[in-house]
Amino acid sequence: MRKRRLKQGRADAGVVAKQKRKVFLPGEVFFFLTCPLMGDPLMLSWNFKHIVNLNRIRLYNSVNLKLGYPMIEIRSPREVLDETI
Repeated sequence: MRKRRLKQGRADAGVVAKQKRKVFLPGEVFFFLTCPLMGDPLMLSWNFKHIVNLNRIRLYNSVNLKLGYPMIEIRSPREVLDETI
C-alpha cells in the first residue's frame, strides 16, 4: 500500500513518465520505492538518465517529503567507492 502510494505520487508529479519500454533495471524499482519507506538514507544506481539526475533527485525527494517520507541520497557507485582501493 505504501509503495503504491509513493509510486502514484511520483507519477502524479511527473517525475516518472509512463513509458512502454522499461527504463529501470530489474530490482531497481523495488529498491527505489523501498529506500524511503525503510529509512535507508542512500541509494546507488548507474541509471543516470532516470535516477542519478539532479533534477529528478530533487523531484523524487519533493514527493517523498510531501508524502511524509524522508529524503534520500541518490548517487552513482563511483561517487561512493574509495578511489584508493
